[in-house]
Amino acid sequence: MAAAAMALIPDRPTVPYSTAIPGGLRPHTWVKMEGSVPETSTGFRVKFVYGQYEGANVALLFHPRFEGSAHIVFNSLVERKWGQEERKENSPLRKGKSFTLMFTTTTKAYEVTVNGRHHYKFRHRLPPERVRFLEVDGDVKLEAVSWEGGGSYWNRLTAVPAWGASRVY
Repeated sequence: MAAAAMALIPDRPTVPYSTAIPGGLRPHTWVKMEGSVPETSTGFRVKFVYGQYEGANVALLFHPRFEGSAHIVFNSLVERKWGQEERKENSPLRKGKSFTLMFTTTTKAYEVTVNGRHHYKFRHRLPPERVRFLEVDGDVKLEAVSWEGGGSYWNRLTAVPAWGASRVY
């Protein structure tokens, strides 16, 4: 049975943005974000989190930074402690430019694609199946956020949008 795409596509989702991810992230699931980086941006954060409370585990932090040389920091928050940062120099994300980000979950890692090109592989430090929310904050404009599940569990669910998002089936 093919997985059904579940998309949250309000008119330009407001940042900070938060939405539930029903069933967690399983192998072959992906989350796609389309947007742009304002000229004045110092950076933004995309977080895949276990809960919406202070100190919740962060399975993946994707943090593009534009001060100094443009780079992206990857990390995880486990039991209220940040792990070792992984830093990728020469970010393909640019101020004033549009982007498409794709986060694909595999059995071993998150594979991050920027504008259709493989950019980075971040190995799992926490089980992705326990991720329940996607959060985006910082200096970024979102146009659309969507995802598709790889397992039958996702096929039985509908998206549960967080503040201000509309449902698209």
